Amino acid sequence: MTTSARKIFVPPGMTSSRTTNQAFKPGDNYARPHSKVDGKLKQVAFENPDNVAPAISAAEDMIELAKGVLLQLNHQKFLDRDGRLFSEQQSREMWSPQTMLPIEGPPPPLQALKVNFAAYGLGWFLSDDHGRKVVAHDGEIAGFVSAVFLLPEENLGIVVFTNAEQLGAFESIGRRVLDRNWNLAVIDWIAAF
Repeated sequence: MTTSARKIFVPPGMTSSRTTNQAFKPGDNYARPHSKVDGKLKQVAFENPDNVAPAISAAEDMIELAKGVLLQLNHQKFLDRDGRLFSEQQSREMWSPQTMLPIEGPPPPLQALKVNFAAYGLGWFLSDDHGRKVVAHDGEIAGFVSAVFLLPEENLGIVVFTNAEQLGAFESIGRRVLDRNWNLAVIDWIAAF
């Protein structure tokens, strides 16, 4: 583990998280990547994340990512002891608009997703959903798509991991959880995406 990774992963207890997949060994319990090949979903070879490390340089399991999400929602204050990963002011700055993004109307099946603002913070996409602030980021590498959605005002974090390049899948799962949380009408998000 690099010095930088140790400073980020170790303090909140994310000790098996790493910045590459190089540590995977035969027999380890990890998801295999899948993509559509000739119209059929098939297992594909791992892409070396070192080739795109600035974009996807973290490999984490769900339990450790949950620790990271809880740390984010707690504005970097450790849940199990005194101390912080970094200041609350720095945490809030991450979730403040740094670059405003254009707002484009979604296609008709996705009109319920129309936002009033969209911006990029420091490593996070920012928008609104039914009057609530949403802090999110997704990522993709050959055979995998994942997303993290944070709703700070509700202290809610949603993490979706998929091991297939089906872009609508993670969005549909995330939307379904949000709709249930807010008691909204059921929408067939799979069909919409």
